[in-house]
Amino acid sequence: MKQLETNRLILRMFTENDGEDVAAMCNNVKIYQHTLHIPYPYTKQDALTWIGFHEENRENERMYDLAVTDKLSGELFGSVGLSIHKTFNHGELGYWIGEAHWGKGFATEAAEAMIQFAFDEKRLHKVYTRCFDSNPASGKVLAKLGMKREGVLREHVRKDGKYLDLLHYGLLASEG
Repeated sequence: MKQLETNRLILRMFTENDGEDVAAMCNNVKIYQHTLHIPYPYTKQDALTWIGFHEENRENERMYDLAVTDKLSGELFGSVGLSIHKTFNHGELGYWIGEAHWGKGFATEAAEAMIQFAFDEKRLHKVYTRCFDSNPASGKVLAKLGMKREGVLREHVRKDGKYLDLLHYGLLASEG
């Protein structure tokens, strides 16, 4: 996979050299609270294990996890990913941005590039995502992307001993 480029960002494959920065950003209770699969506390070994799966996932066209980096400095801001479900010809979008970089539009810009990749390169019919109802910032990102709120998955996941609702969003290739 080639890297993706936007006005301000380069989306590239993660390397082991990113492990320390990933760990520093993800070892944040606010990131943990708003994501489905990121543990807390989060260590460099967690980052390296996660990064270690990327190449095989990409080669098998299961998932594309890309580092969201500054186009000029190369600074790591976060991650954007796309899980491919070939049987259904759709993909699930996911992203996180380090807290120091929130509110600057990086999530929207990176996610938009990944959606374009999903439709143009992978020829998917649909891209969807889910977010906690307690994360209005993510809902705003999804609305900016043109994703439609399709419903609420009531008490769909258990986190910290509580069942939580997930908001489900989708975008069809014909809408993107």
